[in-house]
Amino acid sequence: MPLKLTTYYHGSDIPELPGNNTFHSIELFHIYEATPGYTPLLIVASEAEKPVAKLLAAVRKSARPARHYQAM
Repeated sequence: MPLKLTTYYHGSDIPELPGNNTFHSIELFHIYEATPGYTPLLIVASEAEKPVAKLLAAVRKSARPARHYQAM
């Protein structure tokens, strides 16, 4: 059976999900959401409308311009 991937960008849109791994939790999503410079996203894989996996990622934005280094 194929997996359905759903991506969440706002904590208020995330339904209750099974599991207790802190690193992929809704609580950590909310912490990133409230932290300036971070944009969280949660990807949930479902099979027959039942969540079977989740992955939390956080994109860090920097106000400083990127430095370019030259190889010697």
